[in-house]
Amino acid sequence: MTNRLKIAVLAAVITIIAASPAQSQPEFCTFFDSSTTFDGQPVSVGSIIEAFDSNGVSIGKDTVLAAGKYGFLSTYGDDPETPGLDEGADPGELISFTINGRAATVDSGDATWIEKAVKKVSLSANSTLIAVTGVSYPNDTLVGYNFWVRVRVGIRNDGDGLDFYGINAVSTKGWIIEPQANFVYAEPSDTAYVYFDIFVPLWPGDPPDDFISYSVFSYLDTSQHIDSSFNLQPSITVGIDDEIDGILPSRFVLEQNYPNPFNPTTNIAYSLPFRTDVQLQIYDILGREIESIDLGNKGAGEYIYQFDGSLLASGIYFYRMLTETHSESKKMMLVK
Repeated sequence: MTNRLKIAVLAAVITIIAASPAQSQPEFCTFFDSSTTFDGQPVSVGSIIEAFDSNGVSIGKDTVLAAGKYGFLSTYGDDPETPGLDEGADPGELISFTINGRAATVDSGDATWIEKAVKKVSLSANSTLIAVTGVSYPNDTLVGYNFWVRVRVGIRNDGDGLDFYGINAVSTKGWIIEPQANFVYAEPSDTAYVYFDIFVPLWPGDPPDDFISYSVFSYLDTSQHIDSSFNLQPSITVGIDDEIDGILPSRFVLEQNYPNPFNPTTNIAYSLPFRTDVQLQIYDILGREIESIDLGNKGAGEYIYQFDGSLLASGIYFYRMLTETHSESKKMMLVK
């Protein structure tokens, strides 16, 4: 290619690039405030502020990190390149807000959407009903020595909007208790599970049982709470399989398969302390993966998977359980 031709081609490319429309960029308008209220009080930490365009499309959400304050809440603008799709607000469009699912009033400030603007908008909202109902409780039970257990309490949101919950628990023997570190949210009529972890020590003394009292409460109205108690009694004869409803291991556990040896099916039990994706892998004695089974996304709890080895030859195999944070392997034997 001659120099003259190279120059001509380069000029043509530059012309095409210059004529091409610029790629559209996301557009935002940002809102914030330091005096927003809910039920006449500074909006509580953990509350959800959500913004909507005039068609009711959610265009931004923010979690309150300091009482009475929200923001910076970035809200999306509508993309002019897709006129048939409402992705956000148009310039000059009035924005509406909710606080914990309740319609909010704009007390001060300009709530119209302007691209790249930062606006101080004070909000307030009120609830007509905040109520929580207990639906499942831990029972008195035996537990193993020297390991953590997770205690769950099921509650239903019987209020008129989003609510979120915490829990306090006390051990009469002073056993270590770790309440959940995060908020547990529930929409109206939904059930949520609030939990705490408790460490059962080794040989805690006589009498060995411990009286555990707890209180589940709404962060929106702490006068709405559920109080109850139960007994934990350590026993050297108890394993995880003996734990009963409301008591869950707070550590990942993979059990030895049973029966073992097996033909052609065997049960693989495992316990999860929180929701996670779970995968089961099967390896032969040479370490070659022969099967990978996606068990899906599982919540906290105890599970049993029945493995079918009818297509495998007799021999020693290894099964490996993987979650998003943990993996563990055990050996099993197939005898035909």
